[in-house]
Amino acid sequence: MNKIFYILIIPCFLISCGDPDVVYQNSKVIENNTWNKNESVTFDFDINDTTEFYDFYFNLRTTNLYEWSNLYMFVEIGSPEDQYNIDTVEFLLANSVGEWTGVSSGSVINNKVLFINKKRFPALGTYRLTFNQAMRQDELKEVMDVGIIIKRAVLK
Repeated sequence: MNKIFYILIIPCFLISCGDPDVVYQNSKVIENNTWNKNESVTFDFDINDTTEFYDFYFNLRTTNLYEWSNLYMFVEIGSPEDQYNIDTVEFLLANSVGEWTGVSSGSVINNKVLFINKKRFPALGTYRLTFNQAMRQDELKEVMDVGIIIKRAVLK
C-alpha cells in the first residue's frame, strides 16, 4: 500500500513544482541529429492576455561534437491575423576560447538563450514561431533537439 501511495503522490508533487511563470514550453527532436536547412521547427502557442509581457528562451541541445561556436537562424513569428515578422538571429554557443556556454552533461550540451525580451502581443489567439537553421551548410550535424520556453516577463 505504501509503495502505491508513493508511486502516485511523488509524480504529482514533481509536476506541481514547475515554474508558474512559464506559459508555454515545448521541444522537437531533430531526426538523426542532423538539421537540414529545409526543415522548419514550428511551435504554436496561445496568447490569452495582451497586457502581459513575455520573455522567449531558445533551447538547443547538441552533442559536444557540434563543430560551430554559434548558430544562425531565421526566426518567424506569425500572428492570428496572418501577419509575419521574420528576423535573422545569431546564438553564441561557445565563448572566445571555445568553451561551451551551455550546461554540459556527458556528451550533451544544453543551451538556453534569451532571444526575445519583454514582448507584448497585440491580439489574443494562436501564434506560430518557426525556426530554420541559417548556417552556410545544408545539413547541420550534432543537433539533438530545438525548443522554446515562453515566460511571463519580470518587469523592474
